[in-house]
Amino acid sequence: FIADVRARTERLDVLVNNAGGYFAKRYQTEDGHEMSFQVNHLGYFMTTLGLLEPLCAAGGARVVCVSSDAHYGGRVDFDDLDRTRGYFAYRAYATSKLMNLLFVREAARRLPTSVAINAQHPGVVASGFGLGDRGLINVWYSVTKPFLKTPTQGADTSVWLATAPEVDGVTGKYFCRRREHGSLAAARDDDLAR
Repeated sequence: FIADVRARTERLDVLVNNAGGYFAKRYQTEDGHEMSFQVNHLGYFMTTLGLLEPLCAAGGARVVCVSSDAHYGGRVDFDDLDRTRGYFAYRAYATSKLMNLLFVREAARRLPTSVAINAQHPGVVASGFGLGDRGLINVWYSVTKPFLKTPTQGADTSVWLATAPEVDGVTGKYFCRRREHGSLAAARDDDLAR
């Protein structure tokens, strides 16, 4: 993906990292990582860093990382990032979303000022999220679907962060419904983010 984008353009104004895989059982990727960790976190990290040159060339680029309030259930265990001991689907997902917020915090500190990076919580969206696996999420989804946000509603804050003049230059923040949003204390821990 990165090579394809770089072959097509030398300048990238907006990057929206939007991954939210939820896996009822532990899967290991061909790279040797737990699937939630690789898709939801390492994907954001590698894509953003791999496209940093065209983002910098834009002279005012924006990166939006779609996270989740599920991050409140996350806990980073540096001794078992790939969840080889006691896999629990929700904890794996929640931790990957906490890692998104930590990445945004640290990236905002390290990236050139010409690249703004923020995270957002889309709300609970009727997108079919998590339905590729069997499990309780399928039952929950079928019962709650009529009450969930549409995909268009869920994308609203991402589009706003990518385009709105009022957030020009804002970086390292977490948003929901176009407003700065609170997060778990661990998501604001500079040492953990580093």
